Amino acid sequence: MVDLSSIAKLQRLRHPKVVQQEQQIYQPSWQCHCCRDSGLIIWPDKVIEGYQEMEDLPVLCNRPGCSAASHLRQMGLDERVDAQICQLLHDFSVEDWKVTVKLQWNKAKQIAEQIAILSQKKSLRPQGCERNDNDEREIQIRKENAQAWLDARPVENISENAQS
Repeated sequence: MVDLSSIAKLQRLRHPKVVQQEQQIYQPSWQCHCCRDSGLIIWPDKVIEGYQEMEDLPVLCNRPGCSAASHLRQMGLDERVDAQICQLLHDFSVEDWKVTVKLQWNKAKQIAEQIAILSQKKSLRPQGCERNDNDEREIQIRKENAQAWLDARPVENISENAQS
């Protein structure tokens, strides 16, 4: 017999706490919503009349506290948008993101409700009929009896049944 008492025991690893559903919806990792940390304004057409992405120069972000465009400054890109406008674009994008998350959450909630209704319709148990403690005990006894019957069967019969 192997003696396991001499082995050093490891620390327990616990399951991470369950995250509430509201927190499961994707949250962006970027700090600046104006450029999404790319250095280039996401919606230049909101501040430049008739902006064409394929024809016009990309527009650099000048939002205070955002340094994502610092490596792009020497490339000769459009730097005309000032800090206040970039801040307004940032605020607009943050509000837009909040609306998007709210819509996603409502949609996920509707889908969950539809699934619950559908699963209730497809359930074999009559509506409003929930298992009580007696039902649970009876099910457990049936499981134990079935397992005991399987365990008591001779091995030869099992192999014969498997081949046929």
